[in-house]
Amino acid sequence: MYSKTVLELAVTVGEKLLVNGCGTHRIEAEIKRTLSACNFTKSEVFITTSGVIVTIDSKETGLLTMVKHVHKKNMHTERIAYIEEIVTSFVNNSIDADTAIKEIINMATKNTYSFLVIALAFAGAGCFRTFMFGGTIYDALTSIAVGFCVGVFIQILTSIKMLSFLVTMCAGFIVGFVSVLLMRYGIGSNLDKIIVGSLISFAPGVPFVHAVNDILNGEHISGNIRAIEAILSGFAIASGIAFALYLWNCLGGGSVI
Repeated sequence: MYSKTVLELAVTVGEKLLVNGCGTHRIEAEIKRTLSACNFTKSEVFITTSGVIVTIDSKETGLLTMVKHVHKKNMHTERIAYIEEIVTSFVNNSIDADTAIKEIINMATKNTYSFLVIALAFAGAGCFRTFMFGGTIYDALTSIAVGFCVGVFIQILTSIKMLSFLVTMCAGFIVGFVSVLLMRYGIGSNLDKIIVGSLISFAPGVPFVHAVNDILNGEHISGNIRAIEAILSGFAIASGIAFALYLWNCLGGGSVI
């Protein structure tokens, strides 16, 4: 039944967009765009931060509803763009619904950036952002080392499926401890610039923007939940850095401010 296949495609699109960190309002728009390829009598879409609900009504199958619960979310903008390309191909009749579903499901098996490339991206981002916040060349070089360590640890902790809150807290700890350790040996001169420049790479800026966008578009439930998640992530980063500075002081490192 073609209508049921299109419904499955719409839910799969919503699920994978939500898993990869897309905004709620944007997910709803992509699902509606997918459903627009068929002349359904009626369709309804409801998105939360942890689930996708799509209902269609057609002469072929009658009223159908499909629900998908989403447990884990990450940020993969390249996958979001890829899913949108598949939806566009389906709407333009370049591919059928079954092929589109297979492409989206197999997306996770496709090669993305390697472990080393991601770690180097954290290092480079930390370097340039330290410059942006007024750090010296020595601060930027320090941020390269700090960012590389953070990139390695985040990928390792994510691979063992640790809670995202704990991953963020541990990343904050690594930023704080490695920064003061390098400062102890005379590498870098402005601790605040090094820490801020290094942590911006995993700061919850994009989730907070999604939260504001959802609220402005009338998605108050999803928007408020995303805002709370962003605030908790910020709290995790601050707690990790504070614990690193406290531990350094307890180990006899002395004041670093």
